[in-house]
Amino acid sequence: MPPVKFVVRSTEYGDGSEYGDGETQLPDHYQKRLWRKETPVFGQSGADSISVTFQNKDVTGRKISYTAMFDTQCIVLSGGTGGEFARIEWTGSQMTYKNCSFTMNNMTRPLQDVFKRSSNPFGDQTSHKFSGTDRQEYKWKRIIPISMDEADAYWTLTCKDSKHPIATTERLSNRDGDYHPTQYALYLSERGIASEEMIVCSMMILDYF
Repeated sequence: MPPVKFVVRSTEYGDGSEYGDGETQLPDHYQKRLWRKETPVFGQSGADSISVTFQNKDVTGRKISYTAMFDTQCIVLSGGTGGEFARIEWTGSQMTYKNCSFTMNNMTRPLQDVFKRSSNPFGDQTSHKFSGTDRQEYKWKRIIPISMDEADAYWTLTCKDSKHPIATTERLSNRDGDYHPTQYALYLSERGIASEEMIVCSMMILDYF
């Protein structure tokens, strides 16, 4: 009997019809898709805060996996059940990369010591590095496609023990639409799912610092 090859995809990706002409192939190592969306929160004085949600877009439910709520002096990150797992706090009236602290697992450190970033000579952020709770180093790298169109730029996350990127914000299917800064898809591999909470925290750093 000749060898048989099986390719198993997560059911959350449907039957393949969402890929349009059939030429777009979702890389097999991505197992989960979170939809990141920013929403204004209205208080008595109007929209004075924002909430960022990461929604698990699978076929069994559209539950919110993570929520990041902006407060006066902090960003609180919670799981889908409401339990806080991390927070970013700042001193003074402005939220900046250098005046923030990051707290996770009862440990508080300066944000710039946890998430280290580098820029090109023009001041554009090109990469972010951080260490996970597993003591592994992770690196987000900004990718600009050959079209050199900034609107098509995306981020990929790598680590030394995986030959594939473990997360990406690349638009991998037609349903991801064009890039929009307030909402986009975050794809995770099985290796990325193991460090999901830290990856969600790092996405907040990429977006707001």
